[in-house]
Amino acid sequence: MPLASEDAKKFSRIVTQWRLMRGLSQQSLGEAIGHSQRHISFIENGRTKPSRLTVERLVDALAIPARDGNRLLNLLGFSGSLQDELASPPLDESGLAMIQEAWMKGMFPNPAYTIDERHRLEKMNLATALWLNRVAGIEEIYDDGRLSWPSLIFHPQGLRQFVEDWDVLATAYVQIVNREMLRNPAVGARLMNCIQRLFEVPSSWKSLNDQSMGTIGMRLRAQTRMGSVAVEFVILNVSAPPSQPGLAFLDFLVGSVIPANAEAAAMISKLLSGATPADIHPALLPSLVS
Repeated sequence: MPLASEDAKKFSRIVTQWRLMRGLSQQSLGEAIGHSQRHISFIENGRTKPSRLTVERLVDALAIPARDGNRLLNLLGFSGSLQDELASPPLDESGLAMIQEAWMKGMFPNPAYTIDERHRLEKMNLATALWLNRVAGIEEIYDDGRLSWPSLIFHPQGLRQFVEDWDVLATAYVQIVNREMLRNPAVGARLMNCIQRLFEVPSSWKSLNDQSMGTIGMRLRAQTRMGSVAVEFVILNVSAPPSQPGLAFLDFLVGSVIPANAEAAAMISKLLSGATPADIHPALLPSLVS
Protein backbone atom coordinates (compact mmCIF):
# COMPACT_ATOMS: atom_id res chain seq x y z
CA MET A 1 0.00 0.00 0.00
CA PRO A 2 1.48 3.40 -0.99
CA LEU A 3 2.32 5.93 1.70
CA ALA A 4 0.18 9.06 1.33
CA SER A 5 0.38 11.09 4.54
CA GLU A 6 3.11 13.63 5.26
CA ASP A 7 4.18 11.57 8.28
CA ALA A 8 4.56 8.49 6.10
CA LYS A 9 6.61 10.42 3.54
CA LYS A 10 8.79 11.69 6.37
CA PHE A 11 9.29 8.06 7.44
CA SER A 12 10.64 7.20 3.99
CA ARG A 13 13.05 10.13 3.98
CA ILE A 14 14.37 9.32 7.46
CA VAL A 15 14.99 5.66 6.60
CA THR A 16 16.92 6.71 3.49
CA GLN A 17 19.02 9.14 5.52
CA TRP A 18 19.89 6.52 8.14
CA ARG A 19 20.81 3.96 5.47
CA LEU A 20 23.14 6.37 3.72
CA MET A 21 24.60 7.58 7.00
CA ARG A 22 25.47 3.95 7.84
CA GLY A 23 27.09 3.53 4.42
CA LEU A 24 24.73 0.77 3.27
CA SER A 25 23.32 0.14 -0.19
CA GLN A 26 19.67 -0.81 -0.64
CA GLN A 27 20.84 -4.30 -1.55
CA SER A 28 22.91 -4.79 1.62
CA LEU A 29 20.16 -3.39 3.85
CA GLY A 30 17.62 -5.68 2.21
CA GLU A 31 19.84 -8.70 2.84
CA ALA A 32 20.26 -7.66 6.49
CA ILE A 33 16.50 -7.66 7.14
CA GLY A 34 15.48 -10.49 4.81
CA HIS A 35 13.97 -8.41 2.01
CA SER A 36 14.90 -7.64 -1.59
CA GLN A 37 16.58 -4.48 -2.84
CA ARG A 38 13.32 -3.75 -4.70
CA HIS A 39 11.35 -3.84 -1.46
CA ILE A 40 13.78 -1.40 0.22
CA SER A 41 13.45 0.87 -2.81
CA PHE A 42 9.65 0.76 -2.50
CA ILE A 43 9.88 1.67 1.20
CA GLU A 44 12.20 4.61 0.50
CA ASN A 45 10.06 5.84 -2.39
CA GLY A 46 6.85 5.63 -0.35
CA ARG A 47 5.35 2.96 -2.60
CA THR A 48 4.68 0.53 0.22
CA LYS A 49 3.97 0.67 3.95
CA PRO A 50 6.23 -1.69 5.90
CA SER A 51 4.86 -3.83 8.70
CA ARG A 52 5.76 -3.13 12.31
CA LEU A 53 8.13 -6.12 12.25
CA THR A 54 9.90 -4.73 9.17
CA VAL A 55 10.30 -1.33 10.83
CA GLU A 56 11.81 -2.98 13.91
CA ARG A 57 14.21 -4.91 11.70
CA LEU A 58 15.19 -1.69 9.93
CA VAL A 59 15.83 -0.02 13.29
CA ASP A 60 18.04 -2.93 14.37
CA ALA A 61 19.96 -3.22 11.07
CA LEU A 62 20.61 0.53 10.93
CA ALA A 63 21.54 0.76 14.64
CA ILE A 64 18.96 3.49 15.14
CA PRO A 65 18.61 4.56 18.81
CA ALA A 66 15.35 3.53 20.47
CA ARG A 67 14.03 7.10 20.70
CA ASP A 68 14.42 7.61 16.95
CA GLY A 69 13.14 4.11 16.24
CA ASN A 70 9.98 4.81 18.22
CA ARG A 71 9.52 7.99 16.22
CA LEU A 72 9.65 5.95 13.01
CA LEU A 73 7.01 3.57 14.39
CA ASN A 74 4.82 6.50 15.40
CA LEU A 75 5.04 8.05 11.93
CA LEU A 76 3.38 4.93 10.51
CA GLY A 77 0.76 4.76 13.24
CA PHE A 78 2.38 2.07 15.37
CA SER A 79 2.96 2.43 19.09
CA GLY A 80 6.58 2.97 20.08
CA SER A 81 7.90 0.60 22.71
CA LEU A 82 11.56 0.11 21.75
CA GLN A 83 14.20 0.46 24.45
CA ASP A 84 17.97 0.82 24.19
CA GLU A 85 20.20 -1.66 25.95
CA LEU A 86 21.78 -0.27 29.09
CA ALA A 87 24.81 1.79 28.18
CA SER A 88 28.18 0.55 29.29
CA PRO A 89 30.72 2.84 30.93
CA PRO A 90 32.38 5.07 28.33
CA LEU A 91 35.75 4.10 26.94
CA ASP A 92 38.44 5.91 28.93
CA GLU A 93 41.48 7.62 27.44
CA SER A 94 43.85 4.73 28.13
CA GLY A 95 41.49 2.27 26.42
CA LEU A 96 41.11 4.57 23.43
CA ALA A 97 44.88 5.02 23.15
CA MET A 98 45.36 1.25 23.26
CA ILE A 99 42.93 0.74 20.35
CA GLN A 100 44.54 3.51 18.31
CA GLU A 101 48.07 2.25 18.84
CA ALA A 102 47.05 -1.32 18.05
CA TRP A 103 45.60 -0.14 14.73
CA MET A 104 48.72 1.75 13.71
CA LYS A 105 51.19 -0.91 14.80
CA GLY A 106 49.08 -3.62 13.20
CA MET A 107 49.04 -1.78 9.85
CA PHE A 108 52.80 -1.02 9.85
CA PRO A 109 54.76 -0.73 7.56
CA ASN A 110 51.77 0.76 5.75
CA PRO A 111 50.81 4.34 6.62
CA ALA A 112 48.04 4.39 9.26
CA TYR A 113 46.45 7.12 11.34
CA THR A 114 43.46 8.03 13.50
CA ILE A 115 41.18 11.07 13.16
CA ASP A 116 39.43 12.69 16.12
CA GLU A 117 35.86 14.00 16.34
CA ARG A 118 36.96 17.31 14.80
CA HIS A 119 38.53 15.42 11.88
CA ARG A 120 42.08 16.26 12.90
CA LEU A 121 44.90 13.75 12.58
CA GLU A 122 45.22 12.63 16.18
CA LYS A 123 47.76 9.82 15.92
CA MET A 124 49.92 8.54 13.08
CA ASN A 125 52.65 5.98 12.58
CA LEU A 126 56.09 6.68 11.13
CA ALA A 127 55.04 5.75 7.58
CA THR A 128 52.23 8.34 7.62
CA ALA A 129 54.49 11.03 9.10
CA LEU A 130 57.12 10.47 6.40
CA TRP A 131 54.48 10.86 3.70
CA LEU A 132 53.10 14.05 5.29
CA ASN A 133 56.52 15.66 5.82
CA ARG A 134 56.18 17.48 2.51
CA VAL A 135 53.05 19.38 3.64
CA ALA A 136 53.83 19.71 7.35
CA GLY A 137 55.16 23.25 6.96
CA ILE A 138 51.85 24.71 5.68
CA GLU A 139 50.44 26.65 8.64
CA GLU A 140 46.92 26.92 7.17
CA ILE A 141 46.27 23.17 7.36
CA TYR A 142 46.50 23.00 11.17
CA ASP A 143 43.61 23.19 13.63
CA ASP A 144 44.80 23.90 17.19
CA GLY A 145 48.16 22.28 16.53
CA ARG A 146 46.91 19.19 14.67
CA LEU A 147 46.65 18.56 10.95
CA SER A 148 43.09 19.18 9.79
CA TRP A 149 41.96 16.34 7.54
CA PRO A 150 39.64 18.51 5.36
CA SER A 151 42.36 21.16 5.01
CA LEU A 152 44.93 18.49 4.21
CA ILE A 153 42.74 17.18 1.39
CA PHE A 154 41.44 20.45 -0.07
CA HIS A 155 44.25 22.99 0.47
CA PRO A 156 45.87 23.76 -2.92
CA GLN A 157 49.31 22.83 -1.52
CA GLY A 158 48.02 19.79 0.37
CA LEU A 159 47.25 16.29 -0.91
CA ARG A 160 45.86 17.75 -4.14
CA GLN A 161 49.47 17.96 -5.34
CA PHE A 162 50.36 14.36 -4.60
CA VAL A 163 47.25 12.27 -5.29
CA GLU A 164 46.73 11.72 -9.01
CA ASP A 165 43.08 10.71 -8.66
CA TRP A 166 42.42 13.45 -6.14
CA ASP A 167 38.76 13.91 -7.12
CA VAL A 168 38.03 10.31 -6.01
CA LEU A 169 39.47 11.01 -2.55
CA ALA A 170 37.77 14.40 -2.33
CA THR A 171 34.34 13.08 -3.36
CA ALA A 172 34.59 10.23 -0.87
CA TYR A 173 35.52 12.56 1.97
CA VAL A 174 32.61 14.91 1.19
CA GLN A 175 30.33 11.87 1.49
CA ILE A 176 31.75 11.24 4.97
CA VAL A 177 30.99 14.87 5.85
CA ASN A 178 27.48 14.57 4.41
CA ARG A 179 26.80 11.65 6.74
CA GLU A 180 28.33 13.56 9.65
CA MET A 181 25.89 16.41 8.99
CA LEU A 182 23.02 13.98 9.60
CA ARG A 183 24.55 12.48 12.73
CA ASN A 184 26.05 15.65 14.21
CA PRO A 185 24.87 18.76 12.31
CA ALA A 186 27.17 21.22 14.10
CA VAL A 187 30.32 19.19 13.40
CA GLY A 188 29.25 18.41 9.84
CA ALA A 189 28.53 22.07 9.06
CA ARG A 190 31.91 23.11 10.48
CA LEU A 191 33.70 20.56 8.30
CA MET A 192 31.76 21.59 5.18
CA ASN A 193 32.54 25.26 5.83
CA CYS A 194 36.23 24.38 6.12
CA ILE A 195 36.09 22.59 2.75
CA GLN A 196 34.19 25.39 1.02
CA ARG A 197 36.72 27.99 2.13
CA LEU A 198 39.32 26.08 0.12
CA PHE A 199 37.34 24.54 -2.73
CA GLU A 200 34.06 25.12 -4.56
CA VAL A 201 32.23 21.87 -3.87
CA PRO A 202 30.15 20.73 -6.88
CA SER A 203 26.44 20.53 -6.09
CA SER A 204 26.43 16.87 -7.16
CA TRP A 205 28.77 16.06 -4.25
CA LYS A 206 26.53 17.59 -1.58
CA SER A 207 23.89 14.86 -1.38
CA LEU A 208 24.26 11.36 0.02
CA ASN A 209 24.34 8.62 -2.58
CA ASP A 210 24.95 4.91 -2.98
CA GLN A 211 27.67 5.27 -5.60
CA SER A 212 30.19 7.11 -3.41
CA MET A 213 29.92 5.83 0.15
CA GLY A 214 33.26 7.33 1.06
CA THR A 215 34.69 4.67 3.32
CA ILE A 216 36.56 1.66 2.00
CA GLY A 217 39.04 0.88 -0.75
CA MET A 218 39.55 4.05 -2.80
CA ARG A 219 42.07 2.98 -5.46
CA LEU A 220 44.42 5.90 -6.17
CA ARG A 221 47.91 6.72 -7.34
CA ALA A 222 50.05 8.79 -4.97
CA GLN A 223 53.29 10.60 -5.67
CA THR A 224 56.30 9.86 -3.44
CA ARG A 225 59.89 11.07 -3.67
CA MET A 226 60.64 7.76 -5.41
CA GLY A 227 57.84 8.01 -7.96
CA SER A 228 54.16 7.18 -8.42
CA VAL A 229 52.70 4.32 -6.37
CA ALA A 230 49.32 2.53 -6.64
CA VAL A 231 47.54 2.44 -3.28
CA GLU A 232 44.14 2.03 -1.67
CA PHE A 233 43.00 4.66 0.81
CA VAL A 234 40.88 3.17 3.58
CA ILE A 235 38.87 5.24 6.07
CA LEU A 236 36.72 3.46 8.64
CA ASN A 237 34.48 4.64 11.45
CA VAL A 238 35.07 2.96 14.82
CA SER A 239 31.94 3.09 16.97
CA ALA A 240 29.52 0.98 18.95
CA PRO A 241 28.55 -2.25 17.16
CA PRO A 242 25.09 -2.11 15.50
CA SER A 243 23.86 -4.85 17.85
CA GLN A 244 24.55 -2.57 20.84
CA PRO A 245 23.36 0.97 19.92
CA GLY A 246 23.28 1.93 23.60
CA LEU A 247 26.98 1.25 24.10
CA ALA A 248 28.78 4.39 25.27
CA PHE A 249 31.69 4.28 22.84
CA LEU A 250 33.53 7.32 21.51
CA ASP A 251 33.32 7.44 17.71
CA PHE A 252 36.50 8.13 15.79
CA LEU A 253 37.93 7.42 12.34
CA VAL A 254 40.88 5.25 11.46
CA GLY A 255 42.64 5.26 8.13
CA SER A 256 45.40 3.55 6.23
CA VAL A 257 47.13 3.60 2.87
CA ILE A 258 47.55 0.05 1.59
CA PRO A 259 49.81 -0.86 -1.35
CA ALA A 260 47.76 -2.09 -4.30
CA ASN A 261 50.43 -4.46 -5.61
CA ALA A 262 53.85 -5.93 -4.85
CA GLU A 263 55.66 -3.07 -6.58
CA ALA A 264 53.88 -0.54 -4.34
CA ALA A 265 54.64 -2.59 -1.22
CA ALA A 266 58.32 -2.71 -2.14
CA MET A 267 58.43 1.05 -2.72
CA ILE A 268 56.77 1.80 0.65
CA SER A 269 59.24 -0.54 2.38
CA LYS A 270 62.17 1.20 0.67
CA LEU A 271 60.88 4.64 1.69
CA LEU A 272 60.81 3.47 5.31
CA SER A 273 64.25 1.90 5.23
CA GLY A 274 66.42 3.53 7.88
CA ALA A 275 63.82 6.17 8.76
CA THR A 276 63.55 7.35 12.38
CA PRO A 277 61.53 10.01 14.26
CA ALA A 278 64.49 12.34 13.71
CA ASP A 279 63.44 12.50 10.05
CA ILE A 280 59.96 13.84 10.91
CA HIS A 281 58.90 17.47 10.78
CA PRO A 282 58.68 18.85 14.37
CA ALA A 283 55.00 19.82 13.92
CA LEU A 284 54.09 16.13 13.41
CA LEU A 285 56.01 14.69 16.37
CA PRO A 286 53.26 15.19 19.02
CA SER A 287 50.98 12.87 16.99
CA LEU A 288 53.63 10.26 16.18
CA VAL A 289 53.25 6.73 17.56
CA SER A 290 56.60 4.99 17.19
